[in-house]
Amino acid sequence: MSTDQHSPSAELTAALRLRHESFTVEVNPALQLALAYDAAAEIWSGVDAWIYTEHGTEHSLRVVQHFMALNTKYEWSDYEKVVFALAALVHDIGMQYNKWGGAQTDDERRICDVLNTAPPPLDWNEVRKQHVVHGEALAKLEVDGKRSWKLPKAFCTTTEGARTLFYHACLVAFAHGGGSQWDDFKDESKGDYASDRPCPFGGRDYSLRSLAGVLRFCDELDGRYVRIKQPDELFRSDLPRDSKLHWLACLYTEAVTTEVTKEGVVDVQVRVRLPRERTDQVERDIYKLLNRMRIKRINDTGKLVDEMFNAARAKPTWQLVTGARFAPNKVTTFPHTLTKEIAELLRDQDNILDEKSPAPPRHSKGKSGRRAAAGRDSIEVQPFAALPNLVTDDSDVQKRMVDWVRLNQQPGHFSLVRGACTDVLIYVRGVVAQTDLVRDMASWILRRTRGRQFAKVIGVGTSALPVVVRVAFASGAPMTYMSHLMQEDSRPGLHSLGEMADFDGIGGGSVLVVDSLVARGRTADYVVRQLMDRGMPPNRIVYVSLIRLTSAKLLRKVRGVSYLSVCDVPDVHFWSDKKTCPSCRKKLEFTDERANWPTSRQQRTTC
Repeated sequence: MSTDQHSPSAELTAALRLRHESFTVEVNPALQLALAYDAAAEIWSGVDAWIYTEHGTEHSLRVVQHFMALNTKYEWSDYEKVVFALAALVHDIGMQYNKWGGAQTDDERRICDVLNTAPPPLDWNEVRKQHVVHGEALAKLEVDGKRSWKLPKAFCTTTEGARTLFYHACLVAFAHGGGSQWDDFKDESKGDYASDRPCPFGGRDYSLRSLAGVLRFCDELDGRYVRIKQPDELFRSDLPRDSKLHWLACLYTEAVTTEVTKEGVVDVQVRVRLPRERTDQVERDIYKLLNRMRIKRINDTGKLVDEMFNAARAKPTWQLVTGARFAPNKVTTFPHTLTKEIAELLRDQDNILDEKSPAPPRHSKGKSGRRAAAGRDSIEVQPFAALPNLVTDDSDVQKRMVDWVRLNQQPGHFSLVRGACTDVLIYVRGVVAQTDLVRDMASWILRRTRGRQFAKVIGVGTSALPVVVRVAFASGAPMTYMSHLMQEDSRPGLHSLGEMADFDGIGGGSVLVVDSLVARGRTADYVVRQLMDRGMPPNRIVYVSLIRLTSAKLLRKVRGVSYLSVCDVPDVHFWSDKKTCPSCRKKLEFTDERANWPTSRQQRTTC
């Protein structure tokens, strides 16, 4: 079980913003979430039915994010938040039936024999059809205390309180596919499914009915490109054509955001990503597809949930009253080969899906970027150079970086290896595990430096490496790496800089330096001086910091050098030595940074 405070399960607990650390002595939310997360992660290690969109822990975490975005409307209690998070982690475990169905039990039988289900492997389509039934059957044995196998891991502890919590999560989880469980939530007379029940651990009432409805809705919201793990394999499989269209609908969806209006309406915006090389006909076909498989399905799911609430005479304020639409003026482009088969699928979607689609949003071409006419469903298609996986909202990247820093920092007083002090330690290495964030930071850098031809890309600090690799690959420039400067008696920091080529005579090429974290800029100043000593003019040097501690004043800025920062953090103080540190003057105890290195290394290896 992962207990590190910056593990994915700990981040999940933090995202729920719980008011209390425990429900009772025997039921600790963080422990139950960590157990469930580790069990789900083990089940999803080695995906069986890869032809389907991603249903693992990443999907579960995004579902929880959508759930928390609705917190202003529903004002969830701590108990409801934990129940929902557990439900999100287990709702799709049946998709991995071929992996766990044949696992051995303690009496040398197989789990499928205990469940009295068909022995694996099953046809992938059959797995999908039965995934709710299989997942519910596995979870029920654990709820009933009849678990008799080592793998998959346990989803909860064996105490009565923990099993009650998990039981409630299962009622919510396995209603997401419809069927009898969903019908039970429509019946207001069903005891366990009632709208309001007293919390078994005290506190205000909870509602499994509202959680089940919102889970089904949030599950539908998470239909975007990050769920397509192997897009190149899409047309090498025997998938039905309607399933391939579902893949494409996710592939062409950049993001889905929700906002609760003052009237309590859930406003859903779908942000589109389009192939960079496309015809006008293909663009119209993509919007037609997204209208049908994203906009319409989200609205239909919202209506389905509201009908369930009405049937059960639930609170009127629970009504989602969803209004999904395309996000105005926000379109992303990405490199994507439009094969003949894809174009034919898009063109023939009406016959494949057998229903009419709303017309795609109208837009007009202009001189700059084919700017759309203003309006609710207007879009803006920006022309970009050939950059990979491009995103267009810089402020969104910066906001997400700030949020990530807030989540991955530890208050206290720390003595750093480089001889400085800080009152907050940031686990910068953990960023390498955030695939989407790494990709978007690389795109941010490429946009800000567009028009420059790089002769070399230099990474400073191991945390910058994944970003540097993406930038170097996109720009076609060679890359090198160095660590931050340490104290005189520490390991040298420029072990790779000595291998750099002389930059004289490279023509118009520039040098890009990407530094994971800049405080006073001692390393930044050293790198810039080294480059200038090798003949590189200042106006051909770009120095980017992924995180900049703006409370520390830079040693110096060299005129002509372009200094950029992805994320500015103003409230993390940094002192160059103990003489200037207020905490050191007060003789407060400090923690050596190296004491946290094992945690940092563990975090880095999770990517």
